[in-house]
Order: sequence, then C-alpha cells, then structure tokens
Amino acid sequence: MQNYGRLEINIVRGEGCWLYDESGNAYLDLVAGIAVCALGHAQSPHHASDRRTGRNARCTVSNLVHHEPAGTLADRLAELAGFDAVFFCNSGAEATEARSKLARKHAWRAGDTERNVILAAHGSFHGRTLGALAATDNPAYHERLRTASGRFRIRPTFNDPDALDAAIDERTACFLVEPVQGESGVVPATRAYLEAARRVVRRARRAS
Repeated sequence: MQNYGRLEINIVRGEGCWLYDESGNAYLDLVAGIAVCALGHAQSPHHASDRRTGRNARCTVSNLVHHEPAGTLADRLAELAGFDAVFFCNSGAEATEARSKLARKHAWRAGDTERNVILAAHGSFHGRTLGALAATDNPAYHERLRTASGRFRIRPTFNDPDALDAAIDERTACFLVEPVQGESGVVPATRAYLEAARRVVRRARRAS
C-alpha cells in the first residue's frame, strides 16, 4: 500500500547481522525488524538448509526494504480479493486500526468530513490496542483505560438486519463486522445479516 518509503533494494537472504540483496551486495543490518527482532538471521539449526539454498534465510526484514516472499503473497492476495493493494500487519488489532483510519481518510478525501464514526455490533471484539478496544463491546476491557471511544459506536444487535439498518447513518465511516463472533461465544453471522451489511453500507455510500 506504499505506506512506507522503501529502499530500492530486494533482500534475498541473511546471515548473522548481514543481509544480502539479489545482486550479492551485503548490508549490515542495523534495523533489526525496526528494533523488534535483534536475534540475527539464519542462526538456528532449522535454518541450516535455508542457508545452503539461499531461500528465505532470514528471521525478519522490515517494510523498509523489498523482499520476494512478501511481494508474491501480496500479489496473490490482491488477485483473490479483487483489490489493487494489500496491507500486511501483525495482529487483528492492527488491522482494525488500519481499516478505521482508511475509512475516515476515504470519507475526508471525498469531502464528507462529518462521516467519521466507526460502527461495531454488540458482542464485538476487535483487538486490544487503545483504538481497537473502543470498538470492542466488553466493559471490562474499558475499565480504567478510558478508551478513545469518541468516534466509535457499538450499536446494532448482531445478526439483526433491521437494527443495522437503523444504526448506519450519514456519519458512519465504516461498519466493523466479524463473520464469527468469538468474544461472545462462537456466534456465526447469518448470511442474511452479512448481505444486509453489504447492502446498507453501499446504500449509505451512494447517499454521501
């Protein structure tokens, strides 16, 4: 998604504190996965075969450089999903944060600056970061944290298309929905509910 300004190098393998690009150039790795993986590359015995073949012989590389496995996976995911780009993240909470920001940014770019409310269903769970918790329907998670709930709403009853229809209005930037709710038990969304969600969201988008 071009959210990082990447260096124009393609890392193909790593060994110890060194990374190597497809031309054989060596780089001393002072980034260490943006300071979260300082263990070196291809250090453990199970990486030995990778070190001999040169395939994927690295612990991690950051979004600051290119590497073939991520590019191949991104192309395949975009093809399957029918989108132009994908965003790799580390958790469901980070995915919630990203899609909430993208929804608001999309509305703002369209000139619909008041369309900034993120809607979630009762019984929802969307992550444990401060922003994602605001879209999570469990008071125990909010206690003492004072989550950033000003632009988040937990309104419609899950699996109730009429409640969803009433909850989405001209200020709704996006609706976060789980195909299967897990925090509330194991509660699958009905086909009718998901179809209603698609229909209501598209209608609201056209109205804006």
